[in-house]
Amino acid sequence: LDALQLAFSRVDNANGGTGQLPFDQLASAFGQVGMSPTAEEIEGVVAQMGKPAGATFVFAEFAQIADMLSPVE
Repeated sequence: LDALQLAFSRVDNANGGTGQLPFDQLASAFGQVGMSPTAEEIEGVVAQMGKPAGATFVFAEFAQIADMLSPVE
C-alpha cells in the first residue's frame, strides 16, 4: 500500500498536486509500481466502479482499482 501511495503522490505532484488523478494518468501511476494494465483493462474496472467517463480518482479509488486489476492467487 505504501508503494501505491508513493506512486499516486508522484504522479499527482507532477500534475499540480490536487489529490486526484485523471483517468489518463492512472496507467502512469500503476507503471511506477510495476503494473502494466492496458487502457481497456483500466476502463473495465472503472466501469465496474460506476465512475463516469472523464472522472478523477482519489487515492482510495486508485488503490481499489489496483486491487481489482491484481490477479487472485
